[in-house]
Amino acid sequence: MFRLLIVASNTSQSQKLSSELIQDGFACYNASDKESLACLASKQILDLIIINTTDSLINPALLPVIRKIKTDTSLPTFALLPREKNDFLDSGFPVDDFAIEPWDAIEIALRIKRILRLKKSISPTGQTLKHADLIIYLDKCQVMLDNKQIILTFKEYQLLKFFMSNKGKVFPREVLLEKVWGWDYYGGDRTVDVHIRRLRRKIEDKNHTFIETFRGMGYKFKDSG
Repeated sequence: MFRLLIVASNTSQSQKLSSELIQDGFACYNASDKESLACLASKQILDLIIINTTDSLINPALLPVIRKIKTDTSLPTFALLPREKNDFLDSGFPVDDFAIEPWDAIEIALRIKRILRLKKSISPTGQTLKHADLIIYLDKCQVMLDNKQIILTFKEYQLLKFFMSNKGKVFPREVLLEKVWGWDYYGGDRTVDVHIRRLRRKIEDKNHTFIETFRGMGYKFKDSG
């Protein structure tokens, strides 16, 4: 049974979501303040955190706590977004997947199961992927740049791993969706653009450029340092 932590105020909407996910076989815990969030994260063996940003009463002070939990534990995060908060995806906050209103529990459950299934499928190999100063330690799912660890979301990690395993090849957005998100992914190709933009912010600077954009075609990871 997967254990989910839902971060939201105690509204009927959040209670309804929790009830529906429990019926789908998940165990759900709820946190609405920093103390309960930190306590649940430390005491429970959690599999994923849901952040309900559609809840106007959610405490913004919870977001730094979630960020620290994710950094310390690498827990996947899933965001529920109203359409007017799409900029949350570009804020740099580590989100592995999201659903935009109007959403339902069936879609959310499917997306969460996909995230957790993909995470479980990553097996230690003891190998590395290397490009210039950028290294992925596959056995640890750890990314290093200039000997400094780069904290990525699970989906950003999968995207980078796919790129570094296929350097020099141009991939259209729809191919990246199929290879990284899965053929049954419900979202559009804007998801690819958002994740690549966030990934670039984390691994690229004036001294490092790894991902190239080919207008009208897609993206490529450079084949030379």
